[in-house]
Amino acid sequence: MKKTWLVFTLLITLLASVLPLTASAQSVAWKGNQSYYPLGTNYAWYDYGNDFSNASFNANWNTIKTQIDDMAAKGVKTVRWWVFAGMMSAPNFSGSGLGSTVTGLPDGWVQNMVTATDYLHSKGMKAYYCFVAHDMDMAWNQWSNHEDIVSNTTVQNSYFNNAIKPIVQALGNHDGIMGWDIINEPEWMVRDEDGGGAGNTQAQPQARTAFTLGQLRTFIKNNVDFIRPYVTQPISVGSASAKWVGKEYNFYSGLGLDFYDFHWYDWYTPYFDPTVTPASSLGLDKPVIIGEIFANPAAQYTGTTTPKNHYSIGEKIYLNGYAGYLVWTWNDQNSVQVAKDHVAPHLNNLMNQYAEMGRVTSNSISYEAEHATVSGSYTLHPNEAGYEAYSARGCVSLWNAPNTAVRYGVNATSTRNHSLQVHYANGDSTAKVMDLYVNNTKVNTLTFNATGSWGTVGSVNVTVGLQAGANTIELKRSGTHSLNFNMDKIVLQ
Repeated sequence: MKKTWLVFTLLITLLASVLPLTASAQSVAWKGNQSYYPLGTNYAWYDYGNDFSNASFNANWNTIKTQIDDMAAKGVKTVRWWVFAGMMSAPNFSGSGLGSTVTGLPDGWVQNMVTATDYLHSKGMKAYYCFVAHDMDMAWNQWSNHEDIVSNTTVQNSYFNNAIKPIVQALGNHDGIMGWDIINEPEWMVRDEDGGGAGNTQAQPQARTAFTLGQLRTFIKNNVDFIRPYVTQPISVGSASAKWVGKEYNFYSGLGLDFYDFHWYDWYTPYFDPTVTPASSLGLDKPVIIGEIFANPAAQYTGTTTPKNHYSIGEKIYLNGYAGYLVWTWNDQNSVQVAKDHVAPHLNNLMNQYAEMGRVTSNSISYEAEHATVSGSYTLHPNEAGYEAYSARGCVSLWNAPNTAVRYGVNATSTRNHSLQVHYANGDSTAKVMDLYVNNTKVNTLTFNATGSWGTVGSVNVTVGLQAGANTIELKRSGTHSLNFNMDKIVLQ
């Protein structure tokens, strides 16, 4: 039994030394120190590109709320919602053709977005707002000629300052926002010789302007750089297919995106089926979600995964390491297959089976004191009866000796500040004091106040700077201060 426990302890210690302080491969880093697995649907609009003008919003909001209520009942936790779409109705421009600059937004636009986001949040849901779509550059779009926001610096800057900025200023820290999608399926705007599909009429109409890949990448990078200071939520791009997100090309690496997003329809299943192909095969440096997937697998999926429903397919995608799952589309009047008819009870069943799906989780790692390197005078209590109040039913009792210390080996993926929580129990009436060392340098002195009993665990919170790679965090007896208290664990975020 002792040998088994020793092997287990060594395994846990090894894992603690190599785990990164980032979101898992199956979630998106959200608002700094948390993670989120988006699970839900594309709305994607009620009034295409005009949902948030006063005229449209006031006329349709009650209907939209009813649809949101239906989504909530059927397990939707994330709603991808198009903002400007093909730019036929918004934002406002100084003219109707190329070279026209953005002058602002229709009346009420920002406040109506806030109202919609507030309502989603009240239902336990989050919005994933997509600003524009490749539709703005399609030959069929005779109502908008403003695709030069991609390539004309003056037009682009007016778009950033007069359309994007008011929105991200109002919603950039809202808990009802899952993230921001810069542009939907921009590959249909990229010239064929760069690997895009601007001339590919099989899946989309031909583009008016075939942009270079360099122009698209610059546009996306400029968006990221402009939006980033205003928002705490992650930023991405909704790619038309895995083809452009690692399968054949990697259009979006090095642009500062927080996660990748590709869309999966059956036309690409013969080349890439995420139910049988792990996310790791794409060789990406960030988590990747599937931001659009066919509404009715039974009728729209020809792959091998069975049964053909959203539980089976969603589960396979989750277990293959993808970080999100959004069905197309709730409200497409042009399609006989809509998400509202096919997601129940599957999304709710997925959340019942997998705790991470559709939920915010703490992006933190715990390091147990009983698995750390302890020196001086101490007693180790690993997984013992009577220690149920402590994490993993264990702790280390620290006694008075000049060299008493607890040393943790931790790993960080980047050089930055981290939140450190030290969990302990102090049943004495007097406070205990220890010095905090990071990478052998004293950075602070911590006071551990009385917690009321030995069965009550408290915590001390402090910020520590860690370097990329291996680090040490050590708590040492401070001077002649009395110890005689229990160390439970540390938690890093």
